Amino acid sequence: MIPLERILDAIDQQTALVALSHVSFRSSYRVEVEAIVERARQHGALVLLDVYQSAGAVELKARDWEVDFLIGGTIKWLCGGPACGYLYVRPDLQRQLQPRLTGWVAHAAPFDFAPAADAL
Repeated sequence: MIPLERILDAIDQQTALVALSHVSFRSSYRVEVEAIVERARQHGALVLLDVYQSAGAVELKARDWEVDFLIGGTIKWLCGGPACGYLYVRPDLQRQLQPRLTGWVAHAAPFDFAPAADAL
């Protein structure tokens, strides 16, 4: 566990992105998302929350928490297969951000294995 105050103190004007795990795989400690998002907003930083260890075990509230990005995978508590991950992007950020690099699955005909000229 990292005390909340230590996390909050580490977020300052030089912070661009706060990336952290929602739940610790070692101790099951859960961070206080709302307080971290609030501090990040005060300093103009974005928040990426990794929910790999919590998705399927606890309720997730990406919109309520106002996280900018939420990432995870399906193997752990979602009981899915390997190599399947997901990314949530806050709706208002979706219009502002453009990917710099996309893979072959990021366009209309992914199984053509062609460059992603028409990336979604």
